[in-house]
Amino acid sequence: MKPLLKAELSQLLSSYVDGELDGQQTRLVEEIISKDAAARRELEELRALKNLVSEKKRFPASIGFW
Repeated sequence: MKPLLKAELSQLLSSYVDGELDGQQTRLVEEIISKDAAARRELEELRALKNLVSEKKRFPASIGFW
């Protein structure tokens, strides 16, 4: 397999965090993160960002945003 470009890896990691990959793609990402510290860090950053976004409280639009 040819090496992935950074943008391709980032897209794969994002899809991995969102649970959008098939079995083959999941295994590929898991192999990459087992060998690549930078990919593991990016994955953890994406997970942290997803957690922050999902925990964000929603406020009604009437609070003065209009």
